[in-house]
Amino acid sequence: MNFDKIECNKRQNSFLKQLDLADSSIRRYRDALKSPFLTGLVMQEFRKDSIFYITDIEKLWKFYSMINLHPANIRMHRYYSAPLMKYISFLNGGKKYGRRIDFQKKREKRSL
Repeated sequence: MNFDKIECNKRQNSFLKQLDLADSSIRRYRDALKSPFLTGLVMQEFRKDSIFYITDIEKLWKFYSMINLHPANIRMHRYYSAPLMKYISFLNGGKKYGRRIDFQKKREKRSL
C-alpha cells in the first residue's frame, strides 16, 4: 500500500470518527461518499477513486457547488452534498466554509 492510500484511509477514519451523529447517519454518509455516483464524479474531476484523497478546500468547494445542484442530489434530498459539506468543514478545522448561492441577494417576504 502506498503512502497516499494510507493517508487517505487515515483521513477517512478520522472524519467518520469525529462525526457527532447517529450510527445510521454515519452509515448513510459513508455509503454516499463511497457510492458509484459520487466516486464516478470524483474520478472524472480529480482522477482519484476517493474524495478523501482531496484536501484542497477550494477545489472541494467548487466540487460541492456542482454536486449540490445536480438533479440526482436534489432528487435524493441532498444525500451526496450533505456528507461532502461535513468533509469540507472537517478539513477546515470544524468551521463552515463558503457562502449560500443566494448570499446578499434580496429575498421576497413571505406572506402568511
